[in-house]
Amino acid sequence: MKTILIAISFFFLNLLGYTQESLLNYRETSILIEGIQSNVGQTHLTGELDNIKKTWQKYMKSQLETKMDEETGLLILRKTVINQITDKRGDLMVYLYNEEQKVTLNVAYKLGYDVYLNSKQFPDEGKRMQEFIEAFTYEYYDAFLPDYIKSKEKGLKVLLKEKKKAAKRIKKSQKKIKKGNRFISKQQKKIDKLQNSESELGIDEQIKQKEMQAALTSRKNDLESQVKTIASQQELIDALLPKIEQTKKDISSAKLTLIEVQSKIKTNTGS
Repeated sequence: MKTILIAISFFFLNLLGYTQESLLNYRETSILIEGIQSNVGQTHLTGELDNIKKTWQKYMKSQLETKMDEETGLLILRKTVINQITDKRGDLMVYLYNEEQKVTLNVAYKLGYDVYLNSKQFPDEGKRMQEFIEAFTYEYYDAFLPDYIKSKEKGLKVLLKEKKKAAKRIKKSQKKIKKGNRFISKQQKKIDKLQNSESELGIDEQIKQKEMQAALTSRKNDLESQVKTIASQQELIDALLPKIEQTKKDISSAKLTLIEVQSKIKTNTGS
């Protein structure tokens, strides 16, 4: 049933023109922590670093009834046993940092000076470590994503509205240019007719000719202004398009992730 629901959600996201890309991305890797190469469970999270750190501390409180200490940019829980992961005593270390508009969460379990829990040496515990981190990710996104999606959808409406306004301005300027060109053509013919007249122009005709020439010059200046308006509004649209597409992608990814997360939470809780 869970698989069917996710498949149906994929289908409707496709109908809406969204790209399918989940925000869930756990992996095991190795990074430097306090100058030592450390094996970590890593995931990239959408959101603010401080908020993610607070949520992690709440998660630890719910899981272990304790909070981690902060030391030189790290969250550390020394000489502990986390039964959800292993019965081995060690130091739990969490290193968070911003990277390419994401927050990278790194979780290491140090068993000795240079020995870290990893799935190669400790396959069962490595799997439980992954489940422990992913359970946090599900809780975090379940709380974070609904408001995030609303915010992104609101931002998308603003971007689309700006694009629509710019398109209207372009259309309006194009109409003015078309109308202006007709006026210039007619006005120029009248001026040429007066200039080509075989009889000498009277005072009134000379005044009329100057007024017509002034009107012609004014309209040409206006057309130049309309051309500049079209160019500037087109630049605005060109700048908005990638933002619109990225926002749509963000909404798509968030909706897909929320579906996955809520499904996994229900499965894990048995509800």
